[in-house]
Amino acid sequence: MYTGRGWGFTLIELLVVIAIIGILAGFLAVGLPRALELAKIRDVETDFNGIRNALSVYSAQHGTYPPAYGYFTGYNNDAGAPLYYLAPYMARIGELNNEDLFDRFSTTDDANQNSVVDRLEFTPVGIEIGPGRFQFTDDATAPYNGGLAPSNQAAPYIYLPVNKRQATQYATWFWKKWKSSGMVKYMYGIDDGDGDDQNPINAYKMTFPPTQYDDYALISVGPWGQTGGITDNAPAAGTPALQYHMDVMRAYFLATRDANENKQLDFDFRTRKLGEGKRDAYAQDGLYHLPNEFAEWQSTGFTGSSYGPMIDSP
Repeated sequence: MYTGRGWGFTLIELLVVIAIIGILAGFLAVGLPRALELAKIRDVETDFNGIRNALSVYSAQHGTYPPAYGYFTGYNNDAGAPLYYLAPYMARIGELNNEDLFDRFSTTDDANQNSVVDRLEFTPVGIEIGPGRFQFTDDATAPYNGGLAPSNQAAPYIYLPVNKRQATQYATWFWKKWKSSGMVKYMYGIDDGDGDDQNPINAYKMTFPPTQYDDYALISVGPWGQTGGITDNAPAAGTPALQYHMDVMRAYFLATRDANENKQLDFDFRTRKLGEGKRDAYAQDGLYHLPNEFAEWQSTGFTGSSYGPMIDSP
């Protein structure tokens, strides 16, 4: 008669298996979020490449990159005044409302996490009037001026089209102000209103819209989940057209800034992960704090500095 051990596990064997499962689960809990983050980063970089190609095709066909939205030539009322044409860049490249090209890290259109949708964060969706065709509102008297409550939905990547000559002039103005005064705030696109032409747009008599958009930046909120104030509204301007121009120029200036000229963007998530600015002497002056952190640094002596958004330009 067989009296040997039946098919089963001893208590010790069960405890060993449970312990192994616990160890593996611990590794998974630590490694899975990082793996998912890396996968999303690769997806964002792939999206950037796809959008860059679409923008290049548009530029080849039209001699300019598309505007984002705002005043631009070609849409005038009877009096000849340019209209505020709300047509986002995604509509111009044929990808409007294509959620496959929305920011992979976005969960809201409040990219700065300041509890309001700023002008550069606003993306009109339009009314579909046919397959792939959308109608937008032309209204010179009521452009979007901020104030909408944020949604809890993903948003497209933020697009900042500029005229390269104007962008260089804008940056040069702030560099000169910084070097002559030693005040770091000028590297954040902050005007002191001291009457010396008031801002670089006035100083260089920049026209808006420019004759051509020949450069741009794309912004993803990235793993950190926000732009850190890069896309905040610029200081108040006299007209909606000038206001939009200042918003875009300031955001582009910050997004593409390289204060220590080491060919790495000061606020890009990937370069900041590698230590951009942390070892630089300017870091202690607040220069490498993101814009919203810089304001805190000025008022309270805030010493920390966070990761920024993901930034792409041609």
